[in-house]
Amino acid sequence: MTEEKLNYSHFRQLLLNEQSRLKYLLGAVTTTLQSPDKPDSDKKNKKSTKKKPEPIDASELEATAKLKTHLQMVNDALNRLANSQYGLCTSCKKQIPKSRLESMPEIPHCLMCEMKQLLK
Repeated sequence: MTEEKLNYSHFRQLLLNEQSRLKYLLGAVTTTLQSPDKPDSDKKNKKSTKKKPEPIDASELEATAKLKTHLQMVNDALNRLANSQYGLCTSCKKQIPKSRLESMPEIPHCLMCEMKQLLK
């Protein structure tokens, strides 16, 4: 396989865009999970009552954890880019195909190494 020349500025921009998107989503989720209860207006009695806090759904916590993991992968990819290691599999050090990086710019492994890890 011939080595493909990577346009590092292109991948840097993809990663920065994804980083920004994930930070926004995490901020929104965190705000939703941590927002204080807002009083409801009881129009009949003209008094303010507080809603009971809704329990945090396990799926919300799982989604937050996945967002954090994905953000960490993006940050790690940006670090590899800064250290001239971007596009190289972190396991075998072979070049990751450009097409794979285009679809998942944060990916740290070539397909073979990823499959080996999944089979462990």
